Amino acid sequence: MTTRPTRDPARIRIMHTWRFSGSMQWKAAGLAGPVDRPRAFTFLLQIDSHMRAVEHWDDLLLKTLKECSDKHAVLSVYPNSFQQPCLQQTSTLPVMGAAGFDANGILKLQGISRFRLPEEPPERPIPGAFIAGGFMFGPGSIVNEVPYVPELYFYGKEVSISARLWTSGFNIYAPNRLLLFHFYKSESTAAEHSANHWKDHSDWHQYNLRSLKRAHTLLGNLDHAPASIRCCNDHPSKLNSYGLGTKRSLNMYQQWAGVHFAKAEISQEARNAEFNTSQL
Repeated sequence: MTTRPTRDPARIRIMHTWRFSGSMQWKAAGLAGPVDRPRAFTFLLQIDSHMRAVEHWDDLLLKTLKECSDKHAVLSVYPNSFQQPCLQQTSTLPVMGAAGFDANGILKLQGISRFRLPEEPPERPIPGAFIAGGFMFGPGSIVNEVPYVPELYFYGKEVSISARLWTSGFNIYAPNRLLLFHFYKSESTAAEHSANHWKDHSDWHQYNLRSLKRAHTLLGNLDHAPASIRCCNDHPSKLNSYGLGTKRSLNMYQQWAGVHFAKAEISQEARNAEFNTSQL
């Protein structure tokens, strides 16, 4: 990995890394941790590389965060899609709900087109319970208070960071306006646009098993995980600074989110992304 100075090195640092060296999805996020970035930052923005943004996106991000009227607010959602080169889906505004538990016992999330645009723009950001790994914007204090777990590979990372942020006292909101658009790949996506870490590494399943075991351990659900995950040769019992927060309990998060990890249960409200704000 190499770094290249910029015209304003006090504000911007560009880091280059060889794509075959490891899982950049979690390694790149891990580089924002307290060891690598000890200085205080006002905001944290995490997005995928294959994105498009609306005009004046930076001003609108700040405006949307301010409209939460919550100093602990974090904006996150699965953005609407775009098609190459820049055909954007602008007719609806999304929120995030629970989709179901997969065969590994991991909670999967889904985007829901809740509001029609331009007819039904909400006045304020919409309270939620789930974080999208491809778009998160909030206070810079997240970097030190909820450092990204470097061992999380892919599956399990979104529900893990959701629970860790919420139990650390942060509140999650879906933006009340369109800000970003995501290029969602499909089976028909051309091969040159569909490079993945697991296609480059034959041992990717070992990364995945370790990640799944850590996610289950974090969420207090390891005893209910499939045997292949429980027997994985990893010892994540001591999560250290990568554990849950202390401001609110895991049980409180489950009540707020409408899910139960050990029982693999999801409420209808969680599926519909309808959260009871009286619990905040």
